[in-house]
Amino acid sequence: MDKKIEIYIDFEAITSNFLRRIFKNVPHNFEFPYIYTVGYYKNDDLILDTGYINLKKIWNLENLINQSKTTLKWMLTKSIRKITGIKNLEINSHNIDFLVWGNSLEDNIIEPMFGFKTKNIQKGSGISIDKVVPSKLFNENYFKKMEAIENQKALYKGSTIKLKPDFSSGAMCAVLGAILILNNFKNSYQHKAYDRPLNDDEKNIIIDCISQYNRDDVKKIAFIHKNSDKKEIIENQIYYYIWKTNKLRNEEVKLSKLKSILKVINNIVTLDKDSTVEYAVNKANEFFELEENKNNQSKKVFENYLPLLNTEFKSNSLILKNIKLNSRKLNKIKQEIKTIKEEILPSIADTIFGY
Repeated sequence: MDKKIEIYIDFEAITSNFLRRIFKNVPHNFEFPYIYTVGYYKNDDLILDTGYINLKKIWNLENLINQSKTTLKWMLTKSIRKITGIKNLEINSHNIDFLVWGNSLEDNIIEPMFGFKTKNIQKGSGISIDKVVPSKLFNENYFKKMEAIENQKALYKGSTIKLKPDFSSGAMCAVLGAILILNNFKNSYQHKAYDRPLNDDEKNIIIDCISQYNRDDVKKIAFIHKNSDKKEIIENQIYYYIWKTNKLRNEEVKLSKLKSILKVINNIVTLDKDSTVEYAVNKANEFFELEENKNNQSKKVFENYLPLLNTEFKSNSLILKNIKLNSRKLNKIKQEIKTIKEEILPSIADTIFGY
């Protein structure tokens, strides 16, 4: 084959921390991939195929590991041959490039299975793909359909594993997969807080939600790969604002320490508008030297942050003025961090793509 076939791929997996609540002796850092989507451009049309392991057949750890290796390999091979239209396509490093966004999970699955690593189209690491694609292209609440599940307690009241409202979509997929496996064990402690396990219709709703989320992740990978020039601009801007945020957070930590020691001084020393830093520090030292104050809880804060205070403020500067200025700077930095997180970062992709 002259040119490698590019296959976009993404998995949803149950992580080891949840698997250990179901089975004993789960291998360290083992993840169980149970849903996948593969994508392939054919005449500029993105062809997708989604598959999932039948979790009803998972009864023990040995069976689960076998499903993640033998069964999943067979399913993936079948799906890739289906979307490419090549009946006897061999899945190897000479024929295939698996394109992914972040390859830690995918390499752990693909390399033992097919003998080669995936190709990560992400620059660096740590950036969610949702930050790189326009928000209006993929703006679906993937798990909203689960509101139709009558047995909500089976999702949110499980005694062993349960959903939490603040879970990310990826975490939800891991937890939901674990809940579906526990659903096989009718007498499990998991079901103690509710009347019945999930029925087949409810389980199908869950699988449909996860599948749609997974399919869209592959669509996002394909979209970004086709727009690699814009992707690089977006990533560079994101990394700049991450760097800027880290710098601001370091400054926030410093100012917070100063706020702590200034608060201690203000609480134990009588200050007026003419009080200097030197005067305030001397009075604080005198206070903590008194026998009854040697074990004062504020003493540790004072001693730990005094070198920083001496570095940041001149000894003859006015202490009350410094308290106000420090508070103002701290509030400003917190607002800058909030603006970057809530306004700038979410809008970068939309701006670059013209949405």
